[in-house]
Amino acid sequence: VGAWPACPCLVSVGPGAMPGAEKKTRKEKAAVAAKGRAAPGVNKYMPDQSRNAHASIAASSGAQKLLKRAALLQTLLARKESAETRIRLAEIWIELNQSKYHGAARETLETCLKLDPGDAMCARRVLAPLLLSFGEHEAAAALLAQYSNDTSAVMLCCGLLLSLAEHAEAEGEEEEEESQARAESAFERLFACNWQACALLAATARGESPIPEQTVSELREARIAKLASAGGWPEV
Repeated sequence: VGAWPACPCLVSVGPGAMPGAEKKTRKEKAAVAAKGRAAPGVNKYMPDQSRNAHASIAASSGAQKLLKRAALLQTLLARKESAETRIRLAEIWIELNQSKYHGAARETLETCLKLDPGDAMCARRVLAPLLLSFGEHEAAAALLAQYSNDTSAVMLCCGLLLSLAEHAEAEGEEEEEESQARAESAFERLFACNWQACALLAATARGESPIPEQTVSELREARIAKLASAGGWPEV
C-alpha cells in the first residue's frame, strides 16, 4: 500500500508548531483581551473616567491659555502703566479660580486704586465682590464707604450682602435690630436701582424657592408701583 500524501495543514514545521487556523484564533483572542485591558490607574468598570479625563485636559488647556494672556498683560504693564490692563489681568487671576492667584488679583486691583484714587476705570467693582468672597468684611466695608456715591448694581449688591453677613453675626437684641435696619436700607437702595438683581440674589440653582409667596407678591407690587410712578409699565 502506498503512503498517504502529505497534507499541508498537518505538516509540522518545528517544535511547538500549531495549525494555521488555531494560531489565528489565539491571536484574535489575545487582541480582544488587550483591548479590554484598562490602562494603569484606570478602572474599566467606570466609563465616565475618560470623560472626566477629557474635562481635566480641557480645563488644563484653558488655564494655560489664561496664563499666557496674563504673561502678555504683565509684559504690557512693564512697558506702560494702564489701569485697564491691570483690571484685565486681575480678571484673569480671578477666572483661574485658584487660591494661589487670589492675592495677586487683590494686589493688582488695589494698585489701580492707589494710582488712581478716583478710579475712573471702576476697579472697585471688581475688588468689592472679591473681598466679600475672601470673607474680608472690614476691607469690603471700607471700600464701599470710600465709594458710597457709586450706585451701580454691583456695589449695591455687595452692600446688601455685607449687611446681611453683619446681621447674621449680630449678637444681642439691640445689635440685631440695628443690623436689620441697615440690611433693609441696603435692600431698598438696591431695589430702587435694579430690582432684577434682588431677584437674582434670592434665586436658587435647583429645587423650590425658599422665598414665601407673599414676599414674591410684595416684590411684584412694589415693582409695578415704581414703574408706574416713573411713567413706565412692566412688559407682560
